[in-house]
Amino acid sequence: MYARSYELPARGGRAPPRCFANFGLVALDVAPITIGGNVWLGGGAIVLPGVTIGENTVVGAGVVVTRDLPADVVAVGNPARAVRTLHGPGR
Repeated sequence: MYARSYELPARGGRAPPRCFANFGLVALDVAPITIGGNVWLGGGAIVLPGVTIGENTVVGAGVVVTRDLPADVVAVGNPARAVRTLHGPGR
């Protein structure tokens, strides 16, 4: 993924001749994110590139997931960490 940088013309005036000329590309970190089945992500949660979240995992609101999370856990905090193991029926 690449982000572009540019300038906007001044309000009510003429744009300077070099306006919109600063299109330098900046490389961003890109990697796949893998999310297992039955995963709940709280509102505002951020998952960084390259992270895998296991099945049946609950991620709290506003959490920043920087590392892989195992299956069947509740993860909270910044950065996210597993604080509780979930036990489904029959386990």
